[in-house]
Amino acid sequence: MPELTRREKTRQATRQEILDAARRLLAAGGPSNVSVRAVAGEIGMTAPGIYRYFPRHEDLLIELNDRVAGELLAALVEGAAGQPADDPGRQLVAAARAFRRWCIDHPREFQLAFGLAPAPPGDAVPPHCDVPNVRKLCASFFILFVAIWRQRPFDLPDPDTIDAHLVEQMQEFVTERMTTELGEDFTDVPVGLVRLYADAWSRLYGTVAIEIYGHMRFIVTDGQALFDAILKEYVTTVLGVDA
Repeated sequence: MPELTRREKTRQATRQEILDAARRLLAAGGPSNVSVRAVAGEIGMTAPGIYRYFPRHEDLLIELNDRVAGELLAALVEGAAGQPADDPGRQLVAAARAFRRWCIDHPREFQLAFGLAPAPPGDAVPPHCDVPNVRKLCASFFILFVAIWRQRPFDLPDPDTIDAHLVEQMQEFVTERMTTELGEDFTDVPVGLVRLYADAWSRLYGTVAIEIYGHMRFIVTDGQALFDAILKEYVTTVLGVDA
C-alpha cells in the first residue's frame, strides 16, 4: 500500500478528530446531541468545514455508528474469549451477557446503534446497519450458533413449515451475507437453523431494548434477572446448552 501524502494524512487526522468529537457528544447527550454545528464547535471548525469531510449529517452518524458497533463487538469478543475454545455454547452465553452489559452501560450508544431511524421502505438493508462492524457483530453470533449446531446438532424447524419467501431470504443470507463476506463455507447450514438464529437475535435484542427503554418496568424492575431467565430458557431448551 503506497504511503499517504502529507495532505492525505492531514485529511485523515481531521476526519478522526471530527469522529472523536462526535463520540464525546454522543456519550454526553445521545444521538440528538451530535449535530454538525455541535461537532464543529467542539473542535473549533465551522459547520461548512465539517461537510468537506462528511457530505451529509447522516454520513457522520453512519461512520460514528460503525465505530460504536466496533466497541460493542470488542466487548463480545472479550466475553467469549474467557470461555473454553472448544465450547461454543459457553462462548455464546458469555457473548450474550456481554452484549447486555455493554448496552446497559452505554444506553446513548445503544440508541444510535439500534434506534437511529426507521428503515426506509423496501428490502434494502438500512445504511446504518450495512457497515463493517455491524456486519461483523451479526456474524459473530451466527458463527457461534452454527458451531454449536455442528458440534451437537439440535432439533430444527421443518423447512416445509417456513414461509417460502422467508426460505429464499434466509438462503441468500447464508450464501451472500455469510459465506461470501466471511470467506467460510456455510452452505451446509439448513434454513431451519437460520430461522432459529433470527428468533434468538430477536429475543436477545428485544429483551435488552425493553430494559433500556423501561418498557417492562410495569411488570418487573430487575432487568438482569429477566434477561438471565430468558437466556437460560432459550439456550437450554432450544440449543441444549448449559447456561
